[in-house]
Amino acid sequence: SDYGMNWLSGDDSSSYFVATCFAFDSTGLVIAGSYLGVLTSKNHGQTWTKTSLTKGTNMLLVNRHGIIFAATDDGIWESSDHGISWIDISAGLTDRFSYGIALDSKDYLYAATASAGVFRSLGPVTAIEIVQNDAPRFFSLSQNYPNPFNPKTEIGFQVAERGYVSLKIFN
Repeated sequence: SDYGMNWLSGDDSSSYFVATCFAFDSTGLVIAGSYLGVLTSKNHGQTWTKTSLTKGTNMLLVNRHGIIFAATDDGIWESSDHGISWIDISAGLTDRFSYGIALDSKDYLYAATASAGVFRSLGPVTAIEIVQNDAPRFFSLSQNYPNPFNPKTEIGFQVAERGYVSLKIFN
């Protein structure tokens, strides 16, 4: 309200850390990067919670889908659950030490590395849609088509669990 003339300390001394970068998501979550990893605050920085990402963090950003990205001393990481869990998305980077990240208007992620230059994601980084599990609850084997006397026939089947299936046909 006073254009930065006065500041309020957000440190409660039990959660002291040196922040290297900040980001904010649409829910009001404050995300801080530090040399110890990523921390989050749900109360405007009064208290902080360590996340499972414990890599030195150089830059953070949040895309329009709420996915958090972190450029760290050990690759690029993403979280789609407000920083609770993190996935390493650094496959293809020849140098994992990442100084910075950016998104373009088509949601491609760019990473600036320490010694190998700038990289771009192979595809847009967007929200993951959870699809209802429509796995069959039982085993089912359909009638072959068109019929067994043709040189080629198709047999449909469903199984209750994902895995390798072997179908043996005897004369």
